[in-house]
Amino acid sequence: MSHKNEDKPIYNLRSYSKKIDESETNPEDVLTWKKGNLSAYLRGVFDSRGLVFTNDNGEMILSIQHASDTKLEIYQKVLQMLSINSFVHYSQEENELSDLFIVGKRYIWLFIDKVGFEYLEEADIFYNFWKTLDWED
Repeated sequence: MSHKNEDKPIYNLRSYSKKIDESETNPEDVLTWKKGNLSAYLRGVFDSRGLVFTNDNGEMILSIQHASDTKLEIYQKVLQMLSINSFVHYSQEENELSDLFIVGKRYIWLFIDKVGFEYLEEADIFYNFWKTLDWED
């Protein structure tokens, strides 16, 4: 596995449990898991594949890129089960990856609360960003 940021730890999700192995053959089975397992699964996915950035308007965005639209749709359904809105931008080019985005203070806050991060540098980015927000918006 590789990642754009080579200093970032890469997690092999298949080693975490038999359920992860089974999800490779039947990805929809993930949707039957308990919420605690779903949160842990998403935490691993976002820690290994996620990107954190701000757009031109200063909004923080959490994103995952993946070659499989089906996987992104499953991640989106899992996020919906946790009351976190997201959207998928489908690749228009053959060699491009599709993206799943979480945008907006409310949904990113829900993500931090319900899923969180294991990778401390990403958590620090979020917590430092929250300090700069005007919460009256």
